[in-house]
Order: sequence, then structure tokens, then C-alpha cells
Amino acid sequence: MATINTEDFLSQTGRITVALARLLLHYSRGDKLPRMVDVARKLKAGNGTLQEAFNYLTRTGAIRVESHGAQGSFLAEIDYPLLWHYAGNEWVVGSMPLPYTLRYEGLATALHAQMELSELPFNMTYQRGSVSRGEMVRKGHYHYAVMSLLAAEALIKQHPELAIVTRLPASTYVSEHVLVSRLPIAEIRSIGVDTTSLDETLLTEEECRFHPEWEIVPINSTLVLDLLQEGDLDAIIWNRDGVQTALQSVHILPLQGAAYKREIAAQTAIIALKDAPVRNLLLSIFSPERITAIQHEVLERQRLPRY
Repeated sequence: MATINTEDFLSQTGRITVALARLLLHYSRGDKLPRMVDVARKLKAGNGTLQEAFNYLTRTGAIRVESHGAQGSFLAEIDYPLLWHYAGNEWVVGSMPLPYTLRYEGLATALHAQMELSELPFNMTYQRGSVSRGEMVRKGHYHYAVMSLLAAEALIKQHPELAIVTRLPASTYVSEHVLVSRLPIAEIRSIGVDTTSLDETLLTEEECRFHPEWEIVPINSTLVLDLLQEGDLDAIIWNRDGVQTALQSVHILPLQGAAYKREIAAQTAIIALKDAPVRNLLLSIFSPERITAIQHEVLERQRLPRY
């Protein structure tokens, strides 16, 4: 990646170049650009200074602009990582669930590999609870968060300023969610749910439509398996990948709720602020096909997890 000439960026042209790069991050390839005079007015720059800034970004390969005569100018090519760099941004920070299963390790490995290709500095945090991860994006602490498509759609309904950047196929988030019970289903009277997890909350509410006699008990997800084994709870809804070796002598039962909710709870979604400039950057970095392929390699033990 090209480096910024410090002396250039101490000048007025440098400051306008940073402002122009930030503005262009909101545009997509093929978009018509506003008139030069309108951009100059918006950025409070002279036409000559603005033209120098456009020339700089063009010369370094961050953008390529095509003029279509009376139709105006269009953004023919855009290198989002480079433009992000010239906009004065540095780290890209994301968050995903704790990688306690091989499936999550594969997902973390794939995201790490995609970010490495961008040549931007990045960091991935691991935090339980889709509600918590979504809130950190809303507050601007994370640029993006990884969760199930079910959780993403529910969050966006509550907070329209969020948007889905990338969605992955079925079984990329979990293989499936199941009902884990220490008792036969007819004897269940209490079901635990971590309210920071939209997946668990929504799927539990769905199951309770069929079992109104069940009492929903709010719990801390780090203790849920212990609480189940100790008899403080009768059942939980859990990621099947995380149950296979964690518990002994339990009933693992299929869910009865809406098939659509169960399906999208197993899909991965990446969310960001809808109007944030990082959204286009993330769209350019995260390839659903490549992420899915790398995760599959990890699941098949063809690639070592690295994240």
C-alpha cells in the first residue's frame, strides 16, 4: 500500500485530500459524482485545490474517474482500503462470538484472512451476546459485528441505523440450535435463556408457544451448562456444535418453532452502521464465497485455525 507523504498532507491540498477521501468512501463504483463546484463548496475549498486533491487520489490509484461529457463524471474504479487510508483512518475493529467451536474458529480464520488481504491494520474482539456486539457497533466502538442473520434482522428492526454488510449461507454460524434437556420433554418446567443473545431469546420464545407451561429463567450464558447439570434449570436452547462434548446424559431434541427462524439462526451476518463510510470498505473486503470456503477448509481439517 502506498504511504502518505507527510509534507504533502500538512498543506491545504493535503487537508482537502483527506476530506475528499472521506466523502468518496460513501460512493460506489459507477456512481455519478457531484459537480466540482458543489464538492468545493461542501469542503470549503477552492476549485484548484480540489482538482489537486482529485489528481492526488487518481495518481495513487485510490480512484479512477471517467468523464461522460454533458452527463457528468462517474466513479469508474475505487480502491476502498487505499481510500480509507488516505481518509486518515487506521484500525478496523470488529467483534464476533467467542470461538469455542471449530465452526467459529473457521469463521474467525476466514475473517482474519480477508482483513489481512486488505493490508489495513485490524483487530477482532470476541464478545458473547449479539445484543452487546450490536450495541458496540451502534455506539461506534466497533466498525462491524458478526452474529446470526436472525439476530441481525431483529436488531435492524429495532435500530434502523444498522445494516447488513454481508450474509453467509446456511450452517456458517452454527450447524443448528437444539433443545438440551436433563429431563424428558414432558417433564420440563423451566428453560434458561441468556437475554444478551437474541438467538436464544427469540428461539426460546418460539418454543414456548408450544409449551406455555415452561417458565423462562434469565441466566448468564457462561454458567448455563453448569446450571443445567446441577439441576437449577430443566432445559436450554444451545448451539449443537457446543453441546456434543460438553454434557453427558442429556436429551438433545429438535426445535419445534418456525423453520424460517431456525434456518436464519444458523446463517452468519455481518452488520455495520448503515451510513458509516466503513460500510463500503467492508463490502469490498468480505467476500461471502471466500469466507465460506476458508471456513470449510478449517472444518475439514485442511487448514489450521489462525485468528
